[in-house]
Amino acid sequence: MLDSIPSETFIEVAQGVIGDSVFSVPKSTSWESIGAAHADLRTVAVVRYSSTAETQNGTKRWSSVVKVVDSAEEAGGYAHASRPESEIQIYENDYLTRPSVPFRPAKCYKIGNPLDSVKMIWLEDLTGAVQPPWGPDLYLKVANHLGSFNGHFATHPIELPFDVPVDIFAKKRALGALPDGLERLDKYRDSDEVRRAYANVDIELPWRFAELFREITDLVKGFDHCISFGDAHARNIFPLEHETVGIDWANVAYDPIGTDVGLLAGSALTQHPEEVAMAAANQRQIFDSYLEGLRSAGWHGNADQIRLASLAQMGAYLTYQMLLPSDLASGMLEGLREGYRIRAGVELEELPEKTIPVISLLPGIIDEIEELLG
Repeated sequence: MLDSIPSETFIEVAQGVIGDSVFSVPKSTSWESIGAAHADLRTVAVVRYSSTAETQNGTKRWSSVVKVVDSAEEAGGYAHASRPESEIQIYENDYLTRPSVPFRPAKCYKIGNPLDSVKMIWLEDLTGAVQPPWGPDLYLKVANHLGSFNGHFATHPIELPFDVPVDIFAKKRALGALPDGLERLDKYRDSDEVRRAYANVDIELPWRFAELFREITDLVKGFDHCISFGDAHARNIFPLEHETVGIDWANVAYDPIGTDVGLLAGSALTQHPEEVAMAAANQRQIFDSYLEGLRSAGWHGNADQIRLASLAQMGAYLTYQMLLPSDLASGMLEGLREGYRIRAGVELEELPEKTIPVISLLPGIIDEIEELLG
């Protein structure tokens, strides 16, 4: 498929990238597969193309990242709320870019349709941006820009010309996993894995957190909503000098204001140990920076509601981590050994220690939620 792309496509994309009239692009190609396997199995490839172009001002280098989506493929279990057709419209029509907002979708130069079910989305090349794991400064910057984005669309609401799901934050698998997960935690509470992870935390706290997590998930559905990125983890985000760019907009939603930052901070709690420790130590500062971004965009609402919404989203990731030690003790993670090496940078036997910074958040988070609920 890549080898059959017409020269006119390369010329059109090169002109968009360079911003200059392009006369020709060499036939030679330079394709490079980038990124890990995508959670949505309809994304069948992400590749980087680089070349030169002959312009009226001489030879110039250019590059683009191409996302290939095949709607004929099954989405896969982790993409239950993903809508590639929405992402394509967002890119094609640039619905969510505003000059005054420092968070935007990636630039799109062309959307090709080489086969009936296949779309090729030619995007700006962001591979030169700082890649995660980030330090706290970058997380604070990204959170602030994300807050500006949510704040703008909270104070300047728009109606997108396609069906936008509501409350996808509440469709996380964590809620459904709680009954069986807590049963396993009770069964294996005396295992070595659980004892190591809960050495400094009361083993009874997960049950109280589960009650509060369910309560605030239902509660925040009634809070103010806005257009939300919906998949704001660091691997979808590229901080540049004065702005931040997001990719993978297939989960855009009308969600409670604050859920985006809950995902940003919460997803970091599942990554490599140094990122987990950083996010656990700075999750409140990340939220505060997001809140500043909201206010800078003209939003002046109830900050307690925003915090509860962020915790309702972050709670999914807390749930996964607080149940990991007993999942490990039960043997159910054995088939995922290679995945944990790649995603989390640890062997299964090291997981209890990896979860300690997250589990250590439980007492403070429980106290905070109880105080916010009054």
